[in-house]
Amino acid sequence: MQKRKQILTVMIVITFVLLLLANFLHGIWRTVAWIAMIVSLLLFALFWSALWRCPKCGKHLGRLGDGAKVCPHCGEPLE
Repeated sequence: MQKRKQILTVMIVITFVLLLLANFLHGIWRTVAWIAMIVSLLLFALFWSALWRCPKCGKHLGRLGDGAKVCPHCGEPLE
């Protein structure tokens, strides 16, 4: 579970960096940065839906906070 959180966190940071770049770049590079940011947001959504699942029952965990200790569906302790 910790590795999944790390992957999703890195993807959020990359998207944020691309957003900052898009605001400071000009011309074609600005367009490239915006396209890359949109692609990274779509990839984040895809990975979030694929990776943020309970290791036991496989159901999506939804928007659980960092304080969640168990799966809301099966009660399996989360790492």
